[in-house]
Amino acid sequence: MNYKTVNIIFLTFLILLILSYLIPSVIFVINAEDSIINERFYPTIVSSLALVLSLVKLVENIRKGKDERTFTISNLRIILITFLITIVYIISWYIFRDFFYIFTFIFVLALSLMYSLSRNKLTKKIVLRNSLVSIIMTLVILVIFGQIFSVRF
Repeated sequence: MNYKTVNIIFLTFLILLILSYLIPSVIFVINAEDSIINERFYPTIVSSLALVLSLVKLVENIRKGKDERTFTISNLRIILITFLITIVYIISWYIFRDFFYIFTFIFVLALSLMYSLSRNKLTKKIVLRNSLVSIIMTLVILVIFGQIFSVRF
């Protein structure tokens, strides 16, 4: 496949994704009884802007001349493993909601170790560094969302 075809496919998927979010948001804003400015107002503006920019880019890609460069994915295995780990994380989060922070730590650690392994060998220093980063990221999520905003996962 050439780059033009891949761009058109990706932008079409992105536009469908934006529309799947934008339509319920607009309906929610319209049905609001108190005022138009509610918790969905700004995300509606942002998604509308994303839709307009994606449509402009799609039209630009369609009008563009032929692109002879071929599109290849050199790290398909890593992309598929990342996708699989993410699906396992989401399913685990859905089934075992009380263990969100533990699954988040494992998720971040698994991804960082996989990406480190794809570049070079895993050493004790790399594993410790990735573990520390995973702990810090999980703690930041806990403090910001769990403590400050009181979001229950």
